[in-house]
Amino acid sequence: AQSLLVEGQRWAIADRMDRAVPALHAAREAWLIRAATDPASDAPATLVRIGEILEHRGRWQEAIEHARILSETFPDRALGRDALWRIGEIQEEEMDDPIEALAWIRRYRACYPTPGEERIVDLHARLARLGYSSVKRFQLDNGLVPDGIVGPRTREVLDILERRYLPVTGTALGPDPLPGRFA
Repeated sequence: AQSLLVEGQRWAIADRMDRAVPALHAAREAWLIRAATDPASDAPATLVRIGEILEHRGRWQEAIEHARILSETFPDRALGRDALWRIGEIQEEEMDDPIEALAWIRRYRACYPTPGEERIVDLHARLARLGYSSVKRFQLDNGLVPDGIVGPRTREVLDILERRYLPVTGTALGPDPLPGRFA
């Protein structure tokens, strides 16, 4: 299993994805077997690494397929849960497909409900009304750290922008609360 991973990494470094992808797929199959037979092994971290290699090389469809396989193989483990969420992130951030991203996020929420999930859907609706498809894009455009985490400062700027602009007409409300920050 390790030798297949090393081979895939070497081909990826050499920018020979035509050879890297099959080697990484074979490595995934070997590590999936190891993860199933020895839950205490380092297989989950290695399986995550395979996905990272695919993503690093911009092989988004293969990365999505890899994450889908992990999510279906390990639905009751963090590896599967995180892989399902990652599909939504890739769809939104890399494939620029917020509709497909939302479908995956809904699937994630159906499998792993959490308190406050309505707030997440509401957040995406609030961002969409302001013309944003992702939290990171909103943060980047508004001078915030683009970490994708909706902390106090991100919420504050979102609230200010919503108060500043009417959602129906798009007209400005009063003076700019943060001059020079929003064009």
